[in-house]
Amino acid sequence: MPATIRALATIMRDRGIVPELEIFDLGMINFAHVLQREGILVGEFPANIFLGNVAGIQATPSELGIAVDRLPAAVHWNGAGLGDAQNSATMMALAAGGGVRVGLEDGIYLDYRREQLATNAALVERAHQSIRLLGRRVMTPTEYRVSVLGR
Repeated sequence: MPATIRALATIMRDRGIVPELEIFDLGMINFAHVLQREGILVGEFPANIFLGNVAGIQATPSELGIAVDRLPAAVHWNGAGLGDAQNSATMMALAAGGGVRVGLEDGIYLDYRREQLATNAALVERAHQSIRLLGRRVMTPTEYRVSVLGR
């Protein structure tokens, strides 16, 4: 698997494609550092830190903090929660100054009781409400590309 990741990251670098890292455990963060030292990951790039996987980073402030602390300096991070952790991961990530990733791919329910099926629109709206409650502002896709990715 590391050989495949190296090969794909090299192709992306050579074509000017900004990779988006998917981080489920601390070993993936370590591998990002390795790829940077090898000159394969260059420039700034986003990373989604997934919380709540039974074998990965848990949806707690301390585990999110450790993951964020260990990220390469060039990373703009987003928190994402799997299943029941989606809402708490969103809140923790926003409170810690990160961005968020939400969507049905990560969890299909809007509530913890699993009584209300989510839609992508509802998940995005809830994230927007949380952002506003924290006194932050939602970036447009163009603002994100320019401000975070420099493109």
